[in-house]
Amino acid sequence: MPNPVFWPKRAIRRPRSFTCLLASTLSAAVGRNGYYIASAWILVEEGHGSAAVAVFLVIVSATELVASPVAGIAADCFDRRRLNIVSDLARFAAALGTAAALLYLDVFLTICVSAILFSLCDRVALTASQSMIPGVAAHRSLAAANSLVFFIMQFGNLGAALLSGILLHECPPALTFAILSGFFFISACFMVPMRPERASVSGKGVTAATATAPDVDCRFR
Repeated sequence: MPNPVFWPKRAIRRPRSFTCLLASTLSAAVGRNGYYIASAWILVEEGHGSAAVAVFLVIVSATELVASPVAGIAADCFDRRRLNIVSDLARFAAALGTAAALLYLDVFLTICVSAILFSLCDRVALTASQSMIPGVAAHRSLAAANSLVFFIMQFGNLGAALLSGILLHECPPALTFAILSGFFFISACFMVPMRPERASVSGKGVTAATATAPDVDCRFR
């Protein structure tokens, strides 16, 4: 009688972690893209025109530019799963706070302030999420795993466009942001059971750099 095969815990745990990462990425992509679509649409709908949308996009781009190195340092210094959860909850609070503020404050000022807070948390969340891919790839090709994550992200962006159109047509602006904020909470919930592992630089699927200059073969074949 053959001996039973006992699979290592890591081999069982990592596929589930990768599935959780994909689910979290999908949910966050719907909320993220929906937030930006709703913000731009509401600014135009309230009569602020294309200039207000341009200002909104400049604020988002400038905030992400400043936050990118900070997000990278944070992902290297702290636990990435917990950092992603905190960032998702911060995006949830920012979107929900925007919904509440729209009921009482000026639309343009509210969305501009919200864009700063949301974009800062969004950049941290994206950096932390993408940096976890090698640790939860579950023995897959890292290139294939990375491509799958970005495919799921784009699929979520498509879903956000469809959902935002329906919400903006059927619901008031505050309710639209409140519904979209729930996707960040769902994303954080999917991150809770994840147990990513720090990938080795020289491990399977990762090639370590052996030279400071590129190796270029100029011979004809």
